[in-house]
Amino acid sequence: MPIRLEKYANVGTEEPWVLQFGVDLPALLNGTAFDEAQTESIRVGLKLILDELYAAHQALLQLRLYLDKSMNDAARSDIFTAFHHLYDHLLKAYSDRLTHLGHMCGFNKDKHGFALNFVVAKNDNQFELGISRFLNHNPALFGGMEISLRQDRINWSNRLKHVRDADQHKGERL
Repeated sequence: MPIRLEKYANVGTEEPWVLQFGVDLPALLNGTAFDEAQTESIRVGLKLILDELYAAHQALLQLRLYLDKSMNDAARSDIFTAFHHLYDHLLKAYSDRLTHLGHMCGFNKDKHGFALNFVVAKNDNQFELGISRFLNHNPALFGGMEISLRQDRINWSNRLKHVRDADQHKGERL
């Protein structure tokens, strides 16, 4: 069967997220102790994250096009739709695909006592309890992971969830 090449995207490795999820992380898998089946599952998980990030990137480009025009040229509803798609895909990459990838890496409740689902916990107490349990059950993980997760939560993930929730419950102010 001949190989058929098809264009996948209009972005490349000059975008940091493409380089990290599409090239660097899959390459790192070659040096891990995961078996072949698990490695392939993780590669699929990384591709799913990359797909969501690509969709978010496309929404961002569309949003930029709309915002470069005057409000008369771009319908207000088109701007909100593009914005909705942007944060929806970002949240899906983070809350759905990332936790699924953690499960593929073996970080699941049955095996390690606590899954990565705590990264999208509804409140800070659940989040902190999740970090504590996760690190207690996975002591081999490098130090500092909890600092990065806390910073992500403060700097952007909570804000992104707030915007998404406000959009889903129309009438709330963003």
